Amino acid sequence: MNKQGKSARLYIAAMLSGLIASLALPPIGLWIALLALSLPLIAAINIAQENLSFIRSALLGWMTGAGWFVFSLSWISNALITSGGAHLA
Repeated sequence: MNKQGKSARLYIAAMLSGLIASLALPPIGLWIALLALSLPLIAAINIAQENLSFIRSALLGWMTGAGWFVFSLSWISNALITSGGAHLA
């Protein structure tokens, strides 16, 4: 597999780890899913130790955070719906 294909898979895996970690938020509350955030951290450390690009490590962290944020947006709507009508009064 070429270098670009490996990088793309790594970034997709980072975003998926953010998705898995967002399962720790309500209403699911699967707190053990937060361990998924350690996978991109380990990959970023390996990239840094191999003297590869700092930008690749930063992009890996950004993709993880973006995955966490995007897939955690449902938590906000859940909080607004379950506190039901407090904003209507």
